Amino acid sequence: MVTKKKHNGKEESIHVRLSNPKILRKGVLTLAIELIELLKRFEARMELKSHKENLLKLLQNETNELKKLVKDFNLQELPLTIKQLESLPIVKDDKEEESLRQHEARKIAEVIEKEQKKKYKDERERKEEERRAERAIRQEQTKKPLNKLEADIEALKQKLARI
Repeated sequence: MVTKKKHNGKEESIHVRLSNPKILRKGVLTLAIELIELLKRFEARMELKSHKENLLKLLQNETNELKKLVKDFNLQELPLTIKQLESLPIVKDDKEEESLRQHEARKIAEVIEKEQKKKYKDERERKEEERRAERAIRQEQTKKPLNKLEADIEALKQKLARI
């Protein structure tokens, strides 16, 4: 009901008659539901965009770190690999000396392999921990707004069902 003041100070009521008010109300509620679903999709896209940006930053940091490590890494300081050690020419002065060299070469190769496995394992564990943290953050961020929107949709659907 809308009221309108007259010049003499009395209020006069103005009534507006709507034809098919249930249909109009139903239309408004369905429009509200569609709008909330649209907002939900928009928030999901924004979340995806921010996640993408975070991943790109992480990738950029990793590549920068990798570039730095490659730059610091001097190939001349590397020990020989197993194949390179085996392919070295052996001066056959003495069989005993040859067996000592082979034994030393095997020891060096074992140490190198252990260090490489340890580095690989540490790197793998670090990456797995980063993935777990990212998943936890992503789940925490996506649960909050979607639950509220879904509750709003449910409330509107209940109102729509009552009409």
